[in-house]
Amino acid sequence: MRIMARVLFSIAILTIATPALARGDRVDDRRLSAETLNPKMAVFYYYRGTVRYYMDRYDDAITDYDLAIRLRRNYADAYYNRGLAFDGKGLLRQALGDLRKALACNAFAIPAGKWTDEARAKIIEIEAKLFESENLQAQTLDSSGADTVVK
Repeated sequence: MRIMARVLFSIAILTIATPALARGDRVDDRRLSAETLNPKMAVFYYYRGTVRYYMDRYDDAITDYDLAIRLRRNYADAYYNRGLAFDGKGLLRQALGDLRKALACNAFAIPAGKWTDEARAKIIEIEAKLFESENLQAQTLDSSGADTVVK
């Protein structure tokens, strides 16, 4: 319940801080003015991205996580959640890169983020999916009757 309150508070603050969003205009968040995009806003973009992620609006979530990361370069939580959003879209290589980056950013954090074990498990899951899909592609090429050269 406490987390939901923080998320709703963050969305309210972000909406107030961004007049175009308050009016309901559809704008590209990357073009917002410098006074709106300050490092303190990274948390708000992170929470709004999280809400959008749970609504299965992966593209919007990724855009918000991009902004959060742009404002705070080593934002491990944003990298982790953006990796999950990429996974939700089926973009496995991007997901893998973000999950690894999240672990690298969080490597020296004490205590480590709650999600670090989940990130490691997700990396193993995605690597298995990629391995499986590459094997399937190789089998498809072999069964097509085409000559394959193996070096």
